[in-house]
Amino acid sequence: MGKIFISYRRHGEGDIALLLAKALKAAFGEWRVIMDISHIKAGTDFWKSLADALNDTELVVVVLGPGWLNTVRENERLGQTDYMRSEITQALAMTHVKVVPVYVHDASMLLEKDLPDDLKQLAKNESLQIHEGKNKESDLKMVVNELGRSLEPEEIIIPVRLPHHQEDPSRRRGRSALFAAIFAWLALVAWREWLPPRPIDKVALHHLLYDNCWVTYDPSGKTLDSSRLPVYPPLSEMETDLQRIKAAGFSGILTTSSHLVMADVPRMARNLGLNVIMGVWDPADRAELERAIRQAPYVDAYCIGDAQAQQGLPVEILEQAVWLVKKRTGKPVAVSDLVKKYDDRLARSGDWLFPDAHLTLADNPDISRDVELLMQSTKTMAKLAQALDCPLIFKNVAYPHRGLKNFSDELQRDYFRQLLIKLNDAQDGHVTRTSIVAQEAFDAPWKVGGSFLPWDPFTGLLELDPVNGHVRAKPAVEEILRWYPHLKLRLPPE
Repeated sequence: MGKIFISYRRHGEGDIALLLAKALKAAFGEWRVIMDISHIKAGTDFWKSLADALNDTELVVVVLGPGWLNTVRENERLGQTDYMRSEITQALAMTHVKVVPVYVHDASMLLEKDLPDDLKQLAKNESLQIHEGKNKESDLKMVVNELGRSLEPEEIIIPVRLPHHQEDPSRRRGRSALFAAIFAWLALVAWREWLPPRPIDKVALHHLLYDNCWVTYDPSGKTLDSSRLPVYPPLSEMETDLQRIKAAGFSGILTTSSHLVMADVPRMARNLGLNVIMGVWDPADRAELERAIRQAPYVDAYCIGDAQAQQGLPVEILEQAVWLVKKRTGKPVAVSDLVKKYDDRLARSGDWLFPDAHLTLADNPDISRDVELLMQSTKTMAKLAQALDCPLIFKNVAYPHRGLKNFSDELQRDYFRQLLIKLNDAQDGHVTRTSIVAQEAFDAPWKVGGSFLPWDPFTGLLELDPVNGHVRAKPAVEEILRWYPHLKLRLPPE
């Protein structure tokens, strides 16, 4: 196991860097952790000392605070030497060194487009975060654990027994202890990698899914760049979104992905008292899976896959992703795909059925027809859930309030009213208990063009006033909350 080099600025991130160094020393040994203030002596050549230190280093931890990038730009403008930038660029150039950014003091994640060329790779590398507040200590422990996973295991050297010499009893005891340690390590590997995940508490899962009022969350300020890649608003704006969702009476959110700052949503939601099903957009993306797994302390369950992201993806990839997340987190996991693609194998791969009930609409609104279309398309799912004795929740249940002629807030309300009556009617509904995740909390102006339908941007249940920032709950919210008498609407109705 090589050394760990901590790169940081003394003014701004020095406090967290010292805490992190202390925790790393306790976990991996004091001699493995390098910090400039303790290892580079006064009067020595900084550049030679840096090169020597990095040559012995396996992992460089880059501590990034809110003002880090501004300092980089200011040093560049003034022509001043930026020692931390030099540490990072040299580390990035070394093939044997892993560079891990750690964001502190609630700093936003760096974007590649904002960085100079020699630092762009920093935005691409998998990152970790230590948040302020009551979760700081747990975040610190999580970061240490994840950094430990990035290190190569230390080589174990078993001494060769020389002939014709009587063995020292103390050496025999030492060798026995070594073999015991190796056996314990192999047992741990077997548990982690080969044995199946532990069973899920079905009663707790039932209460989680059916007792909470769920809504899909994508940030209200989300946009797309010129390449149609997502651009997310600051964390403070996303936290305000979550406060509005909570005030509207919803008690749980489903996130759409674990990309970039979306990985921070479960922590913020949990701090507000919201339950969380964390979404993984692309099950084939190991980096996204790892980001989601690291948020396990703030997550109640996971949703693997999205109908758009996994088109043509082998079912084996989905099964492997489910197994990995369940094994590493111990949380319930489900797979999502369109109802028409949700077969028996897909259903058996998760802990509950989570089909995507994406709506098909005609040009003219007809509530009875549209409700019946959804009911017909979901009856097969209900029978499958009954056969497997597992919960059934329909994802992305939506009805637009605009986008097509004659659609309105009132029609959206009436759709949810009739649908929920049908789903909960023992005579007219499904053969098993069924619930929904409404799509979505806010309108999505970015869903314009491409493969999006004309009404896709207009399924939000909360209305944002662009002038004063006030929020009103649409009439459909009250209809949804009628089925959750323990929850109350605290936002003013529209």
